[in-house]
Amino acid sequence: MEEALANAESVGLDLVEVSATEPPVCKIMDYGNIVTSRAKNSMTPKKSQTIIQVKEIKLKPKTEEHDVQVKLKHIKKFFER
Repeated sequence: MEEALANAESVGLDLVEVSATEPPVCKIMDYGNIVTSRAKNSMTPKKSQTIIQVKEIKLKPKTEEHDVQVKLKHIKKFFER
């Protein structure tokens, strides 16, 4: 294990444990690149998602005329988008 760590340090890379079985499996690689690629891969599905936004306006029989006009104005703005 110490020899593999010394080899990795001499090349300027990291010793990354891939599997913790007996004997442990390790690779000499740049760990920083793996972390950033995993972060980028986790972001790609989020970019392609479509967010559905549900809006509702409730009117009751006792709603005043001015309030109805304000709500209608909000409905018109919603449909313009």
